[in-house]
Amino acid sequence: NIVSTDAPNPLNILNKGLIEGKSYCRVCGEPILKQAIAFIQYSHAVGRRGGASEIWLHDDPPLASIEGISTNKKTRIRYICPLCFYEAVQFRGRSRPPIFVIALHPVVAYDLWSYLKNRLAYLANLYELLRRRGPLEVALMYEDLLRHDLKVTPNILSRVSEIAKPGRRGDREERLTVLFDDLGARVLLPLGKDMSLKRKNVATALLLAPFVMSLSGGGQVGLAGTFGDTYNLGLETTPVITPHPTNLLMSIVRSFEEVRRNAKNLGRQMNLTEYSVYNKSYITLLKALYIYGLKVFGWFNLWRRNNPGKEIQDYALAILEHASAIPYVPLALDAPPPSRLDPRARDEALPFYGLISFKSLEVETHMAQVPKVLEGKETPSLNKLLYRYAVSLKELDSSLSRYKVQRPLRKGIEILLQYSSTIGEADAKGIAMDKFLELVASSAGVDIEKRKKKVKDERGMGREISYRAVFFEIFSDIVDIVVKLKKELPPSQLRKFIEVMLDSAFEKYRYARTGGG
Repeated sequence: NIVSTDAPNPLNILNKGLIEGKSYCRVCGEPILKQAIAFIQYSHAVGRRGGASEIWLHDDPPLASIEGISTNKKTRIRYICPLCFYEAVQFRGRSRPPIFVIALHPVVAYDLWSYLKNRLAYLANLYELLRRRGPLEVALMYEDLLRHDLKVTPNILSRVSEIAKPGRRGDREERLTVLFDDLGARVLLPLGKDMSLKRKNVATALLLAPFVMSLSGGGQVGLAGTFGDTYNLGLETTPVITPHPTNLLMSIVRSFEEVRRNAKNLGRQMNLTEYSVYNKSYITLLKALYIYGLKVFGWFNLWRRNNPGKEIQDYALAILEHASAIPYVPLALDAPPPSRLDPRARDEALPFYGLISFKSLEVETHMAQVPKVLEGKETPSLNKLLYRYAVSLKELDSSLSRYKVQRPLRKGIEILLQYSSTIGEADAKGIAMDKFLELVASSAGVDIEKRKKKVKDERGMGREISYRAVFFEIFSDIVDIVVKLKKELPPSQLRKFIEVMLDSAFEKYRYARTGGG
């Protein structure tokens, strides 16, 4: 590149405003002059002194200060200087979109960036891992990550690096391309497979997204269809950018954005409590993506036994669409697959379900903090309620059929929905509760008033209560959740939610461990 002696300050350029900013190259930040054009090296943005050793999280400044530019696609895509355009064309000769893009903080220090670049090189082997060892190897790797709080351990890195073919080191390094622009570092990762921007391929890209996010340590990841998109990815506020947004991702993002939006509407910055909740959005999204990936990678090989000729992209899209159709994200993550996607034969165990259910509960715990900080009240955990229902029922009888496990919940909720609009929610809840408790006793074949359960109080002291009281408390909280969703969802979505909830209850019953406590 032709090097300018006076490297422009990125923030000064952005502060000039949107209209005047049209005269600057969107990639390198240099003014685009009428008579002559000056250029700078991309590396100046990273090599410049004064930057802090930090990794950008999606809500941090200075990205937040350029929100206006990010909303004007015409402005942010069109203006690029001839040299930057030429370099993009040269890159096109070696690889073609779509590609994964990892956008890091504009002021990431060079020593930290060098460390990250070495870690990101492992991604070049990820598709090779899928091709040579199959999805189960990735599933075991994701299981390891979920059990170790999403930390990429040396053991995981060594497992990925072993996939490399001997004598092809230069080729692997060539597949990882780094561009430095005036807004930071962009890592362009050709995946070794032609990917289009169809929903099927987006679903596949999301399988790899959490591992990309873990290795990069923060920032944004996305699937870009043009080279202009690769340069603009870091301007967004969502951690994962895809051309076909899914409800699974957007529900989590929208939930946490309510915290920031509420503070903005009140004319103030987020306080410490609000920010601590808002800052969980990245880790919550990361866990959700790992759960989705574990389902697809862990179940695909078994599912393919009865579906020969199907590819993992087909299964990934089906799982993603099923999850996105469920209006409550923690339940969507926890839910077992519908019959058409179920990988099991007869009474086989559902692979990884215990871990999937446990981590879905963690996602729910993170998301439950949002209404708590906004409304001052904590919403009950649906996954925890369903687990308590399953365990309590299994303590009474461990060999119930699906029908007997689901019938009390199904009938109780049907009565609630049927009568709430005519006699009121309170009276309908009472009738539904009576029917629910009657059917629980009928399914288990015991007197749930006389049968006692040992529990511990807040002081850790043991005491006995009737199973009727246990089930009364569980169903009361489930009803409150259903009533709230009834006001927010159309009938078709509410029915979908209820069916998935019943499937989840039975799956928990099958694998629940009972201890009487």
